[in-house]
Amino acid sequence: MQARLLVLVLGLLCSGCGKAGMSDARMSHLLDADHGWLDLTVVSTAPAGAKPSAATGDCALSLTVNGEQVLRESGDYVAATALGNSLGYRFPVPAGKLELMLDLAGCGTPKSRTLHQTFTVSKDQLQSLTLQDGVLRAGEHSEYQPASLDEVRAQLKSVDAELAQTRQGLTAVSNLVWVCLALNALLVLLLLVSWRRRPGK
Repeated sequence: MQARLLVLVLGLLCSGCGKAGMSDARMSHLLDADHGWLDLTVVSTAPAGAKPSAATGDCALSLTVNGEQVLRESGDYVAATALGNSLGYRFPVPAGKLELMLDLAGCGTPKSRTLHQTFTVSKDQLQSLTLQDGVLRAGEHSEYQPASLDEVRAQLKSVDAELAQTRQGLTAVSNLVWVCLALNALLVLLLLVSWRRRPGK
């Protein structure tokens, strides 16, 4: 019930945001242009592997980048951390200066609040963000170029082509071996015939 209430509060906070999260069509358009990546993790103070406490870890959040909603999610970050898999999200953003507005309910805070932050993400750069006790922090950044489905298909086609060439080469070698065996058999047969026709035999 409390999780549903948090989601309802978040919906009121983000009324007019439109569709929850980023559509596939919008993401495809972003990926086709210069873009970077954000990785947002909701951090719990409880260590990984610890049993979830009686306190709720409900967290509902909505992230807007340069006025466009890119994320709207909810989950239990305390339970996720206890299971060894922190509650987090990774998604593409346009390369350049970014103005972030994060609406959240729960997430370790006693009441709903809105956080603002501005920074720059370069092309093919992954910027990590952490949310802990209602505080949003920018962490390390690194190069990040995930393989697309098209690239995976191209690699598979390349592997198939190499396997086909290998099979052709093995077939040619196999044929050559059979030819050599046949020639050796013919040579042995000729030697036997020649030996039988020797004078005195």
